[in-house]
This record gives sequence, structure tokens and C-alpha cells, in this order.
Amino acid sequence: MTGHPADPDRASEDTADRADWIRDLDAALSAAGLATRLKETAGCLDVTTTIHSPGHKPTDVVVDEDGYIELHWWSPPDATPQQVTATIVRALTALGTIDQGTAP
Repeated sequence: MTGHPADPDRASEDTADRADWIRDLDAALSAAGLATRLKETAGCLDVTTTIHSPGHKPTDVVVDEDGYIELHWWSPPDATPQQVTATIVRALTALGTIDQGTAP
């Protein structure tokens, strides 16, 4: 049963492919001018980029080899809940996670 999760050879190939994928992503982010850090934690490889903007706290983007992407940004304390919501909706729309026409 090639490709079955219980197939250790296939699992090894998948892990190697994903590690290559994350390294390629690291190279692409670097080529785009972003500073990156590769890190391996508990056998999972990830890449982090931190964007610094004057007057703001850093924004971090973390991508792991499973394809999970985390976006961390600081919202000013005087931002209203509506402003924070609008920012989240715009980010999710840009990611294709929600359709702007169906967003709250």
C-alpha cells in the first residue's frame, strides 16, 4: 500500500520532501528580501521571518513543514475592536480563507 500512513518508506519520503519544501520556501523568502531563520523543533522544521516597521512592534510569520502558517502582529492598544476585526477579515480574505462577500 504505497502512500499509506503506515508505510514507513513513504513517510520517510514525505518528510524529506517537506523538509526540501521548507528549505525552498526559506530561499524564496530570502530572495524576496526577508530575513529568515530555519529551526527544527521536535523533529519538525519551520522557517520564521520577522518584519520590522518603524513605530511598530515586529510582525512574525512562521511556516512549518506541515504547511501551517502563523501570522503574529501587534495591534495598537487604541485600536477599536472594529479596526482589529477589519484587519483580520482583510488578512483572511487575502489568504483566500474567507470570501469578502460572505465575511461578517
